[in-house]
Amino acid sequence: MTAPLDKERLRRDIAEVLDEDPADLGDDENLIDRGLDSIRVLMLSARWREDGHDIGFLDLADEPTIAAWASVADNSAGKPANKSAGEAADKATDIAAGKAAENVNP
Repeated sequence: MTAPLDKERLRRDIAEVLDEDPADLGDDENLIDRGLDSIRVLMLSARWREDGHDIGFLDLADEPTIAAWASVADNSAGKPANKSAGEAADKATDIAAGKAAENVNP
């Protein structure tokens, strides 16, 4: 069974990739303004798809707030994750991770 993707889980996962305290992220705060870039959105989307949620990058990029993403998560409940979109996002995440590793180890 897929673990629920509620606001608190969203908040924890987002805070983790931003290296912030979850309590500091408001429901209606623009996550881009907090430093969430497209690579991190892809990483979150891939994580949630691996957990069985049908949530793609475009679903998240449209309105980058916890409140909006909670609505997307509610609408994805019980739907199988889109494997082709997931595979594309996974490749993009792998590429981004490789570039990040190159920047850390010049």
